[in-house]
Amino acid sequence: MIKATTIIASLLIIVLCTQYTMAQTCKIGTLFNQSPKQCTDCTTCTGANPTCATRSDDLEVSSNLILLTGDCRVVGIEQACSRYDPKNQKYVNNDGSYRICKAWCEKRKSTCNDPTDCSNYPTTDCWNNSNTMVLSMGTFILILISILLF
Repeated sequence: MIKATTIIASLLIIVLCTQYTMAQTCKIGTLFNQSPKQCTDCTTCTGANPTCATRSDDLEVSSNLILLTGDCRVVGIEQACSRYDPKNQKYVNNDGSYRICKAWCEKRKSTCNDPTDCSNYPTTDCWNNSNTMVLSMGTFILILISILLF
């Protein structure tokens, strides 16, 4: 019983550390070098709250994507807004550029008829919209192990 409890406690600590290790400061946007804040008047980037986006950042994203329609607009908003999510600040380089994974580049390319060459995009340590799913999968595995051990 003690062995099972130790294993569960260790796995729980790992999952919690993975899920709650977020950037304490924003590395992009108007809130550069500040803590994420609530953006109750954001209308485009509404996913993360608190967020690294302010209303002016939100308006800039919206105006940059004004010509996109349909699925391409959805992909564009998802990518543009993801950079303001506090948990994604680790993918913002020192020069302000944002590391997007090859898989996401290829999705954007096929969805939007984007001519970008995705061959030089990274495959690890980058944003691809599946990072959240990996964390959720970690939680699922922890629950499954807990059930099996008890």
